[in-house]
Amino acid sequence: MISISTVRRQSRRSSRTARAALALVAALAVVAPAVPAAAAEAPSNQVRYGTNLTLVVANCPSPADNAVAQALARHARNAAAVCIESDGLSPETAALIAEFAPDRVLVVGGESAVLPAVMDELTAAVRAAYRWTVVERLGGTSRVETAAAAARAALERPEVAGPNTVTLIVANGWNSADVRTAAAFAAVTADAAVAYISPNTIADGLPAATASLIADYRPARVVIVGLADAVGSATETAVEAALDDIGQIIEIERVAEAGEPRATIPETSPSVPTARAIFTAIRQGERSRVPAGDTSLPYVGISKAAGGSGWGERLWTMRADGSDRQLRSDDHNGWSWNPRDGSLGWAEVDGRLIVSTVDGDTNVLFEPAGYPVWSPDGNGVVAFELSDSDGNGRVDRIEAYVAESDGRRIRSLGRVAYRTLLFANVPGAFWSPDGQHFAYVGLITDPDTGATKSRAHIESMDSNAPALTLGDDVTFFGWSPHGRHITYGTSSDCDGDGGDDSQNLWIAKPDGGSARDLGLIDRIQWRSVQLWSPDGTHIAYEALDPADCSMQLHIQAASGDSGALAMARGGRFLGWSPNSTHLGYAVTVGTPGAGVPLQEHTWVARRDGSDTRRLGEVQRSIDGELLWSPDGSHVAYNAALRDADGNRAGTQPRIERSNGIGGSGVIDENGNVLEWSRGGKRLAYVAHYDDDSNGVVDRRALRVHTVGSLGAEVTLVDGLPDITLGARWSPDGAYIGYVSGPTQYILDWFIRRRQGHNAWFVAIEGPRWTHRLMTDVAWGEWQPR
Repeated sequence: MISISTVRRQSRRSSRTARAALALVAALAVVAPAVPAAAAEAPSNQVRYGTNLTLVVANCPSPADNAVAQALARHARNAAAVCIESDGLSPETAALIAEFAPDRVLVVGGESAVLPAVMDELTAAVRAAYRWTVVERLGGTSRVETAAAAARAALERPEVAGPNTVTLIVANGWNSADVRTAAAFAAVTADAAVAYISPNTIADGLPAATASLIADYRPARVVIVGLADAVGSATETAVEAALDDIGQIIEIERVAEAGEPRATIPETSPSVPTARAIFTAIRQGERSRVPAGDTSLPYVGISKAAGGSGWGERLWTMRADGSDRQLRSDDHNGWSWNPRDGSLGWAEVDGRLIVSTVDGDTNVLFEPAGYPVWSPDGNGVVAFELSDSDGNGRVDRIEAYVAESDGRRIRSLGRVAYRTLLFANVPGAFWSPDGQHFAYVGLITDPDTGATKSRAHIESMDSNAPALTLGDDVTFFGWSPHGRHITYGTSSDCDGDGGDDSQNLWIAKPDGGSARDLGLIDRIQWRSVQLWSPDGTHIAYEALDPADCSMQLHIQAASGDSGALAMARGGRFLGWSPNSTHLGYAVTVGTPGAGVPLQEHTWVARRDGSDTRRLGEVQRSIDGELLWSPDGSHVAYNAALRDADGNRAGTQPRIERSNGIGGSGVIDENGNVLEWSRGGKRLAYVAHYDDDSNGVVDRRALRVHTVGSLGAEVTLVDGLPDITLGARWSPDGAYIGYVSGPTQYILDWFIRRRQGHNAWFVAIEGPRWTHRLMTDVAWGEWQPR
């Protein structure tokens, strides 16, 4: 046992020692610079100053090891990467080590990659700079195991990182292009690591080292490098199996370099000058790990077909590169973006209307609700409740609700006709342009007979204002662009056979005044909605002659100051130019039963009927026959190609000025146009290539044409994975989103439960990537800005 007196003697001895040490420090300070006493006496390689640094080393001739080395250096603590030759250190590398004296050196590669003699030379060099440097080899029996070891070194331990955090980038470790793409993508992706598969063994499943990364880290994202091929498909199947084993439900993504394939891809081994610059920046406090997410990238919402009681779709939001991915709903009854603030609204299958910002602030707007439709100004929303009133398993009742965007002033509009839900998402058919009124068809029940009939109304967002009743049996609505007029149709019977084979077209003011019957029109409701010229001064419609029910295209001034202008007998209206100066129409050419296939030729004319010119046989694209540039100055279309026997031989994308000056310009020999950019200077299209000249399309490429450019077209994707007939530019013009699959399909085109459709996003500017963000896509829309 120690006595109290003994403790006191030890304490006094300690005090004397401390006073002596302080006196020594004071004396040294008089005659020498202020440095730690230990440093003054120890050799230089036993001390170091400043931020701890990590040097990652790989063998220069090994692209696979260099790729994971660069990814490791980008995501590890205060790290930079260099490569060394097989015969040892270069003078430049030795000088780097001597100058910065890293406290940790990670060597990527087994003994066959970095020989023991080279390892000894490297260890001697780093220990000469700092004796206590930790030197660790990250290697295995193959580059797959080496990559897995490097991934674990780059990421925090699984229990520290936590599940649903990291991004695992999986590449074919024996494909130099893929491993370099993996390294480049990891460099711009937060919390990412690179893992490899072997093309020779992937058919048997993921390698154990790669599978263990998935099992241990439960990644938030798995991104496979490369477009679809045999190895890529097998990799995807193996990754799906590994995720299923741990019950992880995430979407498997893909990424590849966009553009035309390069014959040779330059080496991207890490260099000494780059490492020196990184270490210098770290010492100066100017460099950190990859930040989480690029906040400048646009958001997109995508539904994935997945079964369920609602639409059977999972709803996701993410950025165009797949980052900031959030699962919003496992199943839902419709969703849409608010055009005012970019918030997302969706209806859960339990009837709650949820509104959320992209950052995740979520609240319940009201219930019951489904299939939300925002007003153009984003200040109001209408939702629909579908129910089965008689319990026979079929929806037989639809009730509409309206509220302000913050959930206030909720009121029921009562029971509505199915056509109200059908047209609610068609621009200009439901909400007025200013968002203050909406037109719908309600259902009323006769209390005596129980029979129902439709009745059209125009409702105001002002709950105190009375609704306007237009009449019964209204089939469609169409607001003028400025909201000063509204067109609507009522059922009619042109040929007198007792069927509703036509409609009467009406035009009126929103208060119901000045209603005029413009006569009979063809009963094609979807096309009849889009009658108005963009400037709101005219409407175009397919009038029927009461004598024989033949069709003729008419142009009518909204003011009614003049009669209708007859444009073309048999003309089918194709739409207005955005500047309202021109319109397109189609006329069938040929005689039925003459043994010659009928053709439909497309025409363009001014709205006063002048400057009429024929474009020829045009094949419809997914957005229609004619794609006008946003300013209306140009029109693009697909000219039908036929062989010597008159059989279809593809389509040729063309472009010309709306006024016809300069004639038609051929964009590519074979292909199809997709969509204009928001500014109207660029046109996305698909080029078709018959590589073996056997008359069959072997390859499709996504390309961009710049109006007025004499240079070569820009190729975004050299080999599209499947047929692509439509695309959508992001609001900022930085990305093109498209859906490939076995049938016609594009973003924001309503087709449900599509298996085998993939949503792809391509960056227009560098770094240029092609991302597949979702499979089995049902619907997608860019977030409005």
